[in-house]
Amino acid sequence: MDIINIIVAIATIINFVLAGIVYFHGKRSGMKLGYSLVAVSVGLWSFSMVFYRIADSAMAMLWAQALYISASFIESTFLYFAYLFPSSQQPALWKRIIIILSNIFVIIAILIPGGVIREVRIPEQGERILLWGPFYYAYVLYIVALFYWAFLLLIKKIPLLD
Repeated sequence: MDIINIIVAIATIINFVLAGIVYFHGKRSGMKLGYSLVAVSVGLWSFSMVFYRIADSAMAMLWAQALYISASFIESTFLYFAYLFPSSQQPALWKRIIIILSNIFVIIAILIPGGVIREVRIPEQGERILLWGPFYYAYVLYIVALFYWAFLLLIKKIPLLD
């Protein structure tokens, strides 16, 4: 395992430990659950990254898909957390449904052969090369839109923190 994978593996452990500490320490709340879900999502993404980087050509596509699926959880859980912060008040049911359904659609697009990731090339030296499928730009739009939505929610809540 190279130094990059070692660092990413350490980040994986740190994120899973952080999720556990936040969730299980003290009084439970929706906000703590939301933050823990974000940390678990980042942990899953970094876990997938390690295996994507070491996978042979037979498993590279599977781990690339796992990498992109786990990345999609980061945005959706961060948006969920943004709704919960700072009061732990659950977002309306229709908002939770939109978050979940949009993530399901993204996962389906990733799992469709050639949908988001058309091919993984493994050169003799250097990093792997991903060739994008027709849904790649929709995937990017999803990521940007959910992060934008979450940050707007958090920015609007700044006056509530005073």
